Amino acid sequence: MEENYISISTLNDFIFCPYSIYRHNVYENTDESLFHAVPQTQVIDRTVRTAFHRKQFTAKDFTIEKGEYRLKRELSQEYYKVFVEALIKHKMDIFFFVQAYYRAFMRNAPTCSYPQFSISS
Repeated sequence: MEENYISISTLNDFIFCPYSIYRHNVYENTDESLFHAVPQTQVIDRTVRTAFHRKQFTAKDFTIEKGEYRLKRELSQEYYKVFVEALIKHKMDIFFFVQAYYRAFMRNAPTCSYPQFSISS
């Protein structure tokens, strides 16, 4: 029996950046830097690293099933709360980045002139 599941990266894309699902399906892995330049990816990555450093998140929070780490269901609400708080903290930075990116895209600007997102603490 084949198990149906949604990978966490696809779920992240669907929640935070539905367009990236399209981009992944069309362009596959042509430019990995585009995916990592997405603001919420940087915010979540930093949040995860900080939470593990502070021992707020631990390896014991996960199980390993079929070679994949899976968050224990009873801890998902705690993790989501941490992620949403981090994203809310940076919501205006993310908004201005998306706005500038959209404007560059609509002007058909060269990709080297697209805005770069950087977390400022």
